[in-house]
Amino acid sequence: MWECTHIGGDRFAPNVVLLPDGFYYGNLDPNSAMATVEAHLAGTVLADRLRGMARFLPPIQAAVIAAYQRYGPLRPSDVTVQTSQHIGPYHGHGSETIVDLLIEPRQEMIKVRVLAVRRPDAQLTCRATRETPATEYRVIDFSSSG
Repeated sequence: MWECTHIGGDRFAPNVVLLPDGFYYGNLDPNSAMATVEAHLAGTVLADRLRGMARFLPPIQAAVIAAYQRYGPLRPSDVTVQTSQHIGPYHGHGSETIVDLLIEPRQEMIKVRVLAVRRPDAQLTCRATRETPATEYRVIDFSSSG
């Protein structure tokens, strides 16, 4: 087991990072943290606590999380990214990412469209000296492609 006191991001930081999988879970108290880790180690992703996966760019993370939420409960390896296509400015507000995913247990291909949306300026960290915008990745379409 590996522990640290802080992994960055201040109030938006995940509460648990599971290695070597790189799954981030958040909004946890001590009891739900233990239950979440136990479930993950037993082979179940708790989608309501899932915040992302370290190996993917943010818009792809949003697509994968949406798949875990829609089709779960699933194992950590049950959702695989087949392709992704980014349209618009790289990580820019208003850009769109189309992600093709395979839901392994169902052998179903799905297509997820994610829109990058600029959020209003806010103090994003406890030590921020000024307000800045954050990017929200919104799933705008979710469809079976096979």
